[in-house]
Amino acid sequence: MLAGTGKGIDVRDRVSGEVIDLRRQYPMSHRWPVKQSAGLLAVLVASIVISTAIDHYFVMDMDNDWNRRAIQLMMASMMGLSFLLWFARAMLLEVELMHYDYRIQGGYLYISKGIFLKQKGSFPLSRITDIYLERGIGDFLFGLYNLHVSTPTASSGEFAYILGMREKNAFALQKRLTELVQENEYHIENIDQFVSGLARQGNPVNTKGGAHEKQNEEPKPKEPAVRSAHRDAPPTDSGHRLTKHATTIN
Repeated sequence: MLAGTGKGIDVRDRVSGEVIDLRRQYPMSHRWPVKQSAGLLAVLVASIVISTAIDHYFVMDMDNDWNRRAIQLMMASMMGLSFLLWFARAMLLEVELMHYDYRIQGGYLYISKGIFLKQKGSFPLSRITDIYLERGIGDFLFGLYNLHVSTPTASSGEFAYILGMREKNAFALQKRLTELVQENEYHIENIDQFVSGLARQGNPVNTKGGAHEKQNEEPKPKEPAVRSAHRDAPPTDSGHRLTKHATTIN
């Protein structure tokens, strides 16, 4: 427990172990597959309008029934093909939406997308600099927003985004991510202060296990101290004084 937070929480667990399923709390809208397949939908509507006009103004006036039926069958086939292409595209995007995932875990924002070829990215909360919303004309027509997350790395611009959210969820997710980034910074600062306080008290910190224990070190055996004791020998017959070196081991 970290003293001084006033919250009675384990900061390491909050920073490294908490899992927040943002996908469940702030889901993408099912309007997104429709918006993404709007081009094929426009082709389908146009083929229906054109086929109806041709049938009304030209085919019905034809005298040959076989030719009239052949043209009507061709136009019906074109409309059926356009519908199948649009429906397949919309269903594929719907499945892709179901496999879209974004969550917070261990101080990171994880984003995963793709059906068969999975793409996954992780972005540390401490490195997030901007969280912004944007929309194009198509998004405006369908009432959607896209959320983007920026970090100092170039990959964030290519991957760190969540598409097709309704206005309420988009603004709520932007606010939540901002709060999480600020909260993560707060906890990291408190951990640094806590570790610095232990260091000032002379208590080594085991950062891997999260426990603060003194390292019991075995005393090293003292190495024998060697000193030289000098004493003067009695003078020799020649009258000179000799110096004798004696080694003393304590």
